Amino acid sequence: MKEIYIKEKYSQNSSILKHFCNAIIDPVIGKSLEFCHLIKYPKTKEIWNKSFANELGRLANGVGERIKGTKTIKFITKSMVPKGRKVTYGRIVVDYRPTKSEPNRTRLAVGGDRIDYPGVVCTDTANMLTAKLLLNSVVSIPRARCCILDIKDLYLNNLLPSFEYMHIDLKIIPQENVKEYELNKIAHEGHVYM
Repeated sequence: MKEIYIKEKYSQNSSILKHFCNAIIDPVIGKSLEFCHLIKYPKTKEIWNKSFANELGRLANGVGERIKGTKTIKFITKSMVPKGRKVTYGRIVVDYRPTKSEPNRTRLAVGGDRIDYPGVVCTDTANMLTAKLLLNSVVSIPRARCCILDIKDLYLNNLLPSFEYMHIDLKIIPQENVKEYELNKIAHEGHVYM
């Protein structure tokens, strides 16, 4: 089996590198790699561990002096989860965005299929007709301009009627976060709860 190789430093002009939501496509063998694969190989482990450390830091109380936290999540012991509440899983999503200040992007998503929140747990999107009308109006009007925005961290720190809980494997959390938040002390059967 070929050793999986991903360039340590991606070029913004690289036509070889393809990127998809949830996975990175290896430019040599064309295989789709998720976070769990990327941290197994020495050439990519450091890059993606730092990216995930930054994400956990953004969501929690920061990472050293490098990242400021939003206090969206709090690491807790399993005993702090109220009886009768479901605990969902954390899904780690990776992407490569060459135009961003941090091109190797890792995001921690909540396993939405197991949330027991009684209200709506999704966000409505525009339907196809609306999207087509917008695009057609832009291309049909001479010298028309179109601007589409993505608001970073829009939903972080929204007040919820009750807390939601999730866990992830301790072994995939970067050591930088494990030390800073002393996660070995609160882990239960190899999982960290939030």
